[in-house]
Amino acid sequence: MSDKTVKRKQLMNIADKIATIGEVNSGAKTQTYVCRKYNLPLLHYSSTLLNNEEKLIKCFPYNSKVRKRQNYNVLDLDEVLLNWFKQQRNS
Repeated sequence: MSDKTVKRKQLMNIADKIATIGEVNSGAKTQTYVCRKYNLPLLHYSSTLLNNEEKLIKCFPYNSKVRKRQNYNVLDLDEVLLNWFKQQRNS
């Protein structure tokens, strides 16, 4: 049997994603160089990171160590959590 290496999806936190975008936008590095440096497929970089650049920059100050952006459907999360906590404490 031949050994086939399976590439795993590279998970980067938002700070690393912003750093890679900054390297390319500044003109210091090419997309190919950055993709090889961080072990990313070129298609993934150009289609995902560059297209979501504005969203990443917007959420960077709040959660730079998070690997994925999450959208919550519950707007009153604090209120729901407080109610749950009170119920658990009373029972």
